[in-house]
Amino acid sequence: MLYAILFAFTAAPIPNDANAAKQKARMNPIEGVWVLESYTNEGITKSGTEPNTTFQWQRIEIDGNSLVEWYSRSDKPDGTKIAFRFKLHAMRDTRRFEFGQPNGRPGEWTKKGIYKIEGDTLTICFRVEPVGGPKVEVPRKFAAEVGSRTGLAVYKRMKQKE
Repeated sequence: MLYAILFAFTAAPIPNDANAAKQKARMNPIEGVWVLESYTNEGITKSGTEPNTTFQWQRIEIDGNSLVEWYSRSDKPDGTKIAFRFKLHAMRDTRRFEFGQPNGRPGEWTKKGIYKIEGDTLTICFRVEPVGGPKVEVPRKFAAEVGSRTGLAVYKRMKQKE
């Protein structure tokens, strides 16, 4: 019995502090509130403020492993909020992410993509993978051409009120 307890203890994964530190360092620049500036799908780009579009006035807030999207019909941060699980793949040269609905049930989805941050601009390029559906390949470039089944979104960091 002592052998079984000792084995269970030694078989537990040991956290890798170096990897955890790299993950935290990579998270910091992406954390915050971002406002949609433009969205491209099938080669067509629309403004984030364009009336009567799905993503009008969309905002995302990233905090650790949580991403909250919210939609509004004005520039005020009200409206529908949707929480997602969020994961960065910080150990790769290309900055990759995935976020999706928290339950993993049929009808839900995960967005898989790449991102870059340039100053106060966050650009993400992604494909949607339905739960239980075909696997999608992560985009290799920041483009949403006709027939690519890829979305490209550009966000601006929301300034903190002082």
